[in-house]
Amino acid sequence: MNHIHIILLGFLMAFPALGAGNLENGQKLAETHCARCHVIGEYNKFGGIGSTPSFRSLRGTPNGIERFRTFFARRPHPAFVSVPNVPRWTNLLPYATPFEVSVEGIEDIIAFVQTLK
Repeated sequence: MNHIHIILLGFLMAFPALGAGNLENGQKLAETHCARCHVIGEYNKFGGIGSTPSFRSLRGTPNGIERFRTFFARRPHPAFVSVPNVPRWTNLLPYATPFEVSVEGIEDIIAFVQTLK
């Protein structure tokens, strides 16, 4: 598990303060890629997979924003999510449609998440 922390630390140090993300793009990314498993708000309030936390629940945890910022390295995401220039720590075959999200895209998702009531 230490290699995961090293990757995350390197990622966070490389992008310490990106500033506010683009809310509209974050909503689009969440609806396109995240709603297949997570409830992300009014868009799919009766959707998602029962075993996955909703965006509101995740945001409400003490380290909620940090969890969104590093979601791509948290299980089960590494099998199907990639970030340019960030090495994957697993070679598991994807069991969901793979997608790539940029660092800016992650900040956009965070901007959207912060608007959820």
